[in-house]
Amino acid sequence: MARNTTVARYDLVDAAYDAPGSPKIARSVVICSTPRSGSTLLAESLLSCGTFGTPMEYFDWEGSAAILRGRWLTQDFDAYVSALHAHRTASNGVFSLKIHWNQLVGAAQRASYKPNQAPLKNLLGRIAPNPVLVHITRDDRVAQAISLYRAATTNSWSSLSDHADDIEPPYSFAAIDGYVKALSAWEKNWEILLTTAHLPYATIRYEDLVGSEGPVVDEIARFAGIPQLGPASIAPRLRRQANEWSKETAARYRDDAGADSANRFTDG
Repeated sequence: MARNTTVARYDLVDAAYDAPGSPKIARSVVICSTPRSGSTLLAESLLSCGTFGTPMEYFDWEGSAAILRGRWLTQDFDAYVSALHAHRTASNGVFSLKIHWNQLVGAAQRASYKPNQAPLKNLLGRIAPNPVLVHITRDDRVAQAISLYRAATTNSWSSLSDHADDIEPPYSFAAIDGYVKALSAWEKNWEILLTTAHLPYATIRYEDLVGSEGPVVDEIARFAGIPQLGPASIAPRLRRQANEWSKETAARYRDDAGADSANRFTDG
């Protein structure tokens, strides 16, 4: 299989999504996530609602953040955060983002924090003033790891990509098992931070989000204290990428790992 090296540009980095006026941030909504947990579906659902601004991975430093830093002419971390707040706070004063655990640790290093729990709490308040935290989790860790393996191997990170459904990487137990373990560690770190930071947080399961995006967005709006005009009408742009290859790969991984190992890395 020839590896695809082209990554579809995520349109949310474009100037069309910059907010005019630079309002003061009244509330930040932080999606606390791990890769392939449903965080993009949740972020796109909040975007579709219209009252959460434009949540995306603003601290994917070599990805979306690099594009934004270049467009806003801000390479320094502090200058970038200031520009981010100025350009991406909605007119109602809401600033939203999603951030994976490894991206939070990377941001801490660039902001001269050492990566332990107390500074990370302070960093969250710095990049997202007056935050509420929304932790999205996925019950099936094996399926999540396989999704991450496929995305990382093929560079097909979203169904918005034209080639998202037509590339299937070769099976690799070692690679998938490595992702299972990494995802488990990142989730554990989020759980520790969320339960010790004394910041308001809620947990959303991916399995509860799919097909119920509107009610979940309404729940988050109530939790965050963001007024809505009525029940959210959600039209997410994404479609599910899992297919028969995903199911067959999961079954093969579980066979290779053994029943005890597979159960250990499946939540719920």
